[in-house]
Amino acid sequence: MRNATTTIKGSLDRLLELDGELRDLSFERDDALLKLRESEHRYRALCEAGFEAIVIHRDGEVLAANNAFQDLTGYNEEELKSYSLLVKIMHPDFRKEAERRICDEVDEPYNSKLVRKDGEVVDVYIHPKYVKYNGHGLCRAAVVTIWEERKHA
Repeated sequence: MRNATTTIKGSLDRLLELDGELRDLSFERDDALLKLRESEHRYRALCEAGFEAIVIHRDGEVLAANNAFQDLTGYNEEELKSYSLLVKIMHPDFRKEAERRICDEVDEPYNSKLVRKDGEVVDVYIHPKYVKYNGHGLCRAAVVTIWEERKHA
């Protein structure tokens, strides 16, 4: 940081004087970006370490999914990102209820069924949590099979 006085030419050929401090903010920006990346890495590591399947979506469009969710559904993360949860993964009998919960951003846990990539139907317990991020509702949903839920209870 340094003090500076600068003379600049304004409109109508008037001389203006600016007195103040000049600061290089690039270091602070780079430091903030590094901290953000580290935070994202820690969050990803925590999500991967749990036994529950976790998917993050916006209006049913997958933004991220941990390995447990990929194993549960049989789809890799890139495949999941290219599908709507409602169309590809939710069992047809549960799509309307899931759509209502997504549209209304309902945080209450519920039982449902998913259809795996291989066609197997899986009974699941879904615990969604909605947050606002950049003006959009994002959902972090923890998903366990009913069998796993009973096993860990």
